[in-house]
Amino acid sequence: MNRFEAIGNLGAAPEKKTVQVKGEERQLVTLRCYFSVPRPNADGEFDDDLDRGFWCDVEIWKESLGNRVFRHLKKGSRVFVRGTLLHRTWQTKDGEDRETYSIQADYVAADLIGIAAITYGKDLAEQGADDHASAAA
Repeated sequence: MNRFEAIGNLGAAPEKKTVQVKGEERQLVTLRCYFSVPRPNADGEFDDDLDRGFWCDVEIWKESLGNRVFRHLKKGSRVFVRGTLLHRTWQTKDGEDRETYSIQADYVAADLIGIAAITYGKDLAEQGADDHASAAA
């Protein structure tokens, strides 16, 4: 099973574009993310080992998820990403072989480390109240 899960930081703001896939227009949101490797420190907690981390592009094809990521996340946001690791190869115009890895995400969530406050808009606050009332009924 090809499954990728990691926590990282956005190196740039999410980008949204429309692309053609088999003659159909589809929305694609992309992220540039740095995934570090945690290592234990003297206090028994974990710090990011920046020497062992890596940059990777993240693709979000689910329109609803992509819209939320594009609207709420920004450069520097800490995120949890889950998806499929993709390996692509191609040749340059000069005939050089190239390869890259990316993640096709099916789940992206803000990691709460480093977040000072969360503010909900009216729609989200009402939706949360409605969800809470439905669960209580």
